[in-house]
Amino acid sequence: MRITDTRARPYVCDNVHTRRFNEIIDMMNTHGYDSPALMFGERAPFEKDICKTMEIDLDCTDFDLDCQFPEMPQYNTLFCCELIEHLLNPLWFLRQARELMTDDSYMYVTYPIQPHRYWSPIHFHEYDRSRFLYLLRDAKLDVVDYKEFVWWKAIKGIRPIIRNTPIGWRKQQIYVLKRGL
Repeated sequence: MRITDTRARPYVCDNVHTRRFNEIIDMMNTHGYDSPALMFGERAPFEKDICKTMEIDLDCTDFDLDCQFPEMPQYNTLFCCELIEHLLNPLWFLRQARELMTDDSYMYVTYPIQPHRYWSPIHFHEYDRSRFLYLLRDAKLDVVDYKEFVWWKAIKGIRPIIRNTPIGWRKQQIYVLKRGL
């Protein structure tokens, strides 16, 4: 999947990306990781940092994730970071991703959540936590671990002030998933 919308640009502080990176590294150290590994989406600085820090080689996808996946091997570690909300059919994607997992594989998924009034126009789908868990259940993926933290961002204008209060918090969810039955 390629995001070509010009509105798709980073809008959070680097500390959010640093915290997400550190949380994923902690989860990888807790649950494990192994080659071969796959990152859904195009290679970005985040993926390069994971490769360097964890000394793991990552394959990246270069095909439309809303379509049938080409013939691919199974992977021991999969990453899906800030991607699901941009897909037209997240359930289709997750079911296909599940087929790339072995029984011992882990998939690390990050997903942003925020109040409905602040949903992004560049996201096709946004879920609250309970609906996202339902999506994972329907895709036959089991949650092994979960972390959530609030995004803090520089305050410039009234909407960011509201977003930095409990009524407008944006949260980052990080899931560790296994193939379910």
